[in-house]
Amino acid sequence: MKTVDLRKRAESGDVVAQTVLGTYYLDRADVEVDYKQAFRFLSAAADKGAARAMTNLARMYAEGMGIAKIRQLRSDSMKPRLKRGNSSPRSHSDASFRAG
Repeated sequence: MKTVDLRKRAESGDVVAQTVLGTYYLDRADVEVDYKQAFRFLSAAADKGAARAMTNLARMYAEGMGIAKIRQLRSDSMKPRLKRGNSSPRSHSDASFRAG
């Protein structure tokens, strides 16, 4: 899928597209590294329960990938996610992401 199409899907709220595009921005796949955009899309997907997005957000925090400037803004919003955990079964969209 082209990055332009992926961005349209992500902007419209597609959790898989948000996770994939956020990861693209994080790992420089088809786009320049942009931690702000990575954080934006991964946070949106994580808010919807996407485990892969949560993992990549944790990686951003652990490795200090652009987080220093936004840690204060997001620290309070991460607490509900961390408290909630990921105890629910994986969603269909997470399975689709893993499948390719």
